[in-house]
Amino acid sequence: MNEVTQGIVQRVPGSWSKAEFTYVAAGGTSSYELDVTMVDDTSTQVHDVPLTSVRALMRLRRGMYREGAGTWFTATFTVYSSLKCETHFDYESEPNFPIEITPASFVEDLKRFPRDERNIPDWLRMKLQKAQEGPG
Repeated sequence: MNEVTQGIVQRVPGSWSKAEFTYVAAGGTSSYELDVTMVDDTSTQVHDVPLTSVRALMRLRRGMYREGAGTWFTATFTVYSSLKCETHFDYESEPNFPIEITPASFVEDLKRFPRDERNIPDWLRMKLQKAQEGPG
């Protein structure tokens, strides 16, 4: 987590008060965004996040896998200018990708990170069903 936080802080411009880094993943698909709040309360989006941070999140996602429960789909790191960091890992909610990804990505994710039947959320169950139905 330190590697992720350091990468965020390296890319934050000027006088900032808060940086929120959100990373979503499913199967082989991932996306991220870094929103920065400046000290004057304006905000900006940073598009150049170090690859080391993204790779660290990929490792973290694998490492946080829980047998039968799967792993998280969304990780949020909120870093304050004091360097205090808050994290949140969402194992249940549908990840908010900037573009629609194929249901096959969720099938792949479930193969990589198996979940017991009781730990498959309804939205994921619907994606898996769509993947079985094939292109329509």
